Amino acid sequence: MGWDVVDTGLRRDAGGPPTLSDSSALAAPLAPRYRRHVTASRSYLIRPASPADAEAITAVHVDSITNLGAREYPPDQIALWQRHCAPQRYLDNMVRGERFFLAVTADALADPVGFSAYRVEGGRHRIATHVAVRGARRGVGTALYCAAEDVARECGAPEIYNRASLVAVEFYLSLGFVELGRGSHRVLDGELPCVFMRKTFISGSQPRACRTQR
Repeated sequence: MGWDVVDTGLRRDAGGPPTLSDSSALAAPLAPRYRRHVTASRSYLIRPASPADAEAITAVHVDSITNLGAREYPPDQIALWQRHCAPQRYLDNMVRGERFFLAVTADALADPVGFSAYRVEGGRHRIATHVAVRGARRGVGTALYCAAEDVARECGAPEIYNRASLVAVEFYLSLGFVELGRGSHRVLDGELPCVFMRKTFISGSQPRACRTQR
């Protein structure tokens, strides 16, 4: 199992900030490559996301919350969390510079199974990763995280912070994060319990999971 790297011809663009009407301006800074993640039973493509993917990202996020998040959160918190998911939210984040990656099945490119997102918020570099239940435990989340971490490193991030959901703590620990403490994360008019985590980069190093998937 692992990745194949496929050159898509995308190149970095030094132009102005992206707009919703210019999908290429959003895609170009993300990565010049697609990546193929291969499991024993299926192949997936990890690619930069564009505004056209906002509904797919929403669907994946809701699926992940409903089917995976429900293992650790009660129904009222799941309902609150789901209300936080809307295509316009992801579109707005893209315009503000958040960089998204989408995982799709290689044999059905319209079938999204996960996404990751990298942003700088309050001076801190952050990466979030969400996988639909049908993509869980297949290495898709790790592949998505590593794609986003590549961008963070290229942007000079010395470390990555995360407000991990309770169900994702073990996943982030496996990628080299450490737990800083537990608390809650404000979502709309409520709060969700979370774990504050951080991963500090050692110059020239990458987590084992990311190295073995190149």
